[in-house]
Amino acid sequence: MLFRTIFNVTPHLTHLVIRHSHQALFHPCLSNLPILHMVHVVCLDQDEPANVDVLRTLSSVESLEELSIAVGAIDRVDFCGFPALKKLNVSILSGPPHAMFDGFFSPRLRELSLLNEHYGNSMDIDELLKMSTTLAKCFPAMTDLTLALPLSVREGGSASLASALAPLFPLPLSNFSLYSQRALASPGLTDEFFSTLAQSWPHLLEFSVVIPRASDDDALLSGTTAQSLLSLARGCPRLRTLQLPSMKSPQPEEIGGCAVLQHSLRTLNVDWLAVGRPAVDPGDEGPYRACALLLDKLFPDLDTGGDLCGVTPTDAWKRVLYGVRMCQLGRSNRTPS
Repeated sequence: MLFRTIFNVTPHLTHLVIRHSHQALFHPCLSNLPILHMVHVVCLDQDEPANVDVLRTLSSVESLEELSIAVGAIDRVDFCGFPALKKLNVSILSGPPHAMFDGFFSPRLRELSLLNEHYGNSMDIDELLKMSTTLAKCFPAMTDLTLALPLSVREGGSASLASALAPLFPLPLSNFSLYSQRALASPGLTDEFFSTLAQSWPHLLEFSVVIPRASDDDALLSGTTAQSLLSLARGCPRLRTLQLPSMKSPQPEEIGGCAVLQHSLRTLNVDWLAVGRPAVDPGDEGPYRACALLLDKLFPDLDTGGDLCGVTPTDAWKRVLYGVRMCQLGRSNRTPS
């Protein structure tokens, strides 16, 4: 009764947010579609799986452009809609969500955020491949994708992270973020991975990968290399923001053999800097200076003091950015001969 009263006195309702209420209670009100004819944004309780009847009703709302929901295990859906949807936020509470997306026919969707709250289980590469295939089919015009998943790449497995994301490569992505609550066993973020992504998504503006490291040894084996950075710089000329989980300190020959580019990347943050074996003296600036020299050759306009992807840089990365700033000052003070 309360929901019906609210809807009846708000004939021009455009935003609907429902919190802490069993969705089945207000489904009879939502089933009256004229009430929703002007609704553009709907946000349902993120702690309760979306009611299938509610989703079925919302799928027919031709004005709906933004939807935030939580989903549980759904075997199949008997609806297909959301024709005007442009932004979708999904929290996965349990089970694989592939079947739920079969109910979406959203050729205009641009932005998708997918958060897996089911920390008890891991998502292996095969499951990620299925999800990538489903998302590419349902949202062919998507430009902004955020995946926060408990990924698990098995040691010695034949499948790679790049192959699991391959169905997404034809999409015109400009922003891509991948967050994993679990450390990935090697191989994970290899030179081939970054090269493939750079070739597939040349229009990237923002690229972020946040993955915890299993150990220092793992970071040493799988850290981003000079070759990976070069692939991103050449393949993604419009890239402005880059966040990486780890980076290897380059060797002198890697710096010397790296081309000088005029890439306009502005923001770069690395969570973990692998300085090599044996461990260097804490006062040794060599590895940090090497990183700074490489970055200055590739990204001469790098911002060394601004907001770094909304996170506080580590002490090691601050030392690298200080070195980059010194390189920039040196270039600005250089006088023509």
